[in-house]
Amino acid sequence: MVLDPIAYAGIGFAIGAGAGAVSAYLGWSASGEPFDARKFLNGAVTGVLSGLALVFANLAAFKTVPDEFAVLALYGTIIAGAIGVDMMRTKITSMVADRGETQEPTPSPAPV
Repeated sequence: MVLDPIAYAGIGFAIGAGAGAVSAYLGWSASGEPFDARKFLNGAVTGVLSGLALVFANLAAFKTVPDEFAVLALYGTIIAGAIGVDMMRTKITSMVADRGETQEPTPSPAPV
């Protein structure tokens, strides 16, 4: 059953948003930290926005999709991209935070 390209894109938006939310959950679960609603929502919003951006980037592909297999490939790309962007954001944020914590001013030598 071939759907209208608008229906494919609408389903893609839902998949992109869902993948972003799943990515936020996976990030929190892997961190081992107690639940922090602000961090979780930040991750969820980032994931949802990245998923939606990937759908917008693929709108032309949804319009010219030849068959259902191509639609599944587009959906897989959206899921992988949304999760990847959120994971990359998490890693970069933690790297920057770790770098800021480890860089302490070196004490100057005592005058002799």
